[in-house]
Amino acid sequence: LYGSVWDEAGDYADDAGRFEAPAPRGPQTLADCTSDFGLPGSISEEDALEFGEAALAADPHCVDWAALSEFEVDVGAITCPTLVVHGAEDPYAPAATQKKLLDALGSREKHYVSIPGSDHVSHALTLPKIAWARSVRDFLDEA
Repeated sequence: LYGSVWDEAGDYADDAGRFEAPAPRGPQTLADCTSDFGLPGSISEEDALEFGEAALAADPHCVDWAALSEFEVDVGAITCPTLVVHGAEDPYAPAATQKKLLDALGSREKHYVSIPGSDHVSHALTLPKIAWARSVRDFLDEA
């Protein structure tokens, strides 16, 4: 479960300007698709470009950060086994918020994994993706 914009209080307004995006957003660009790679050296330029091109092909429209209410979900209604994966150095999703997300899940079987040396997209980063894949594999093996 990616909970980067989940808000415990249900306040999906970006009053603090934490996403610093103009509203509304329009077509997505390759730069938008690679902007989450914030840790220098965490991904090769080739891998970042490949990820960005795939993301752009899959979703040509950028998220409208002025409409965060679109992300609102009752996580208490999620009752299936759930794994929350967090990049330890994610600038958008603090660990404390992700742990509150975990606590709020309705699932009896829930796990939290923090990936060291990773930012917002740990599944795509050169070395952290190995830890990400291992955490997903381990979670599925236990299910």
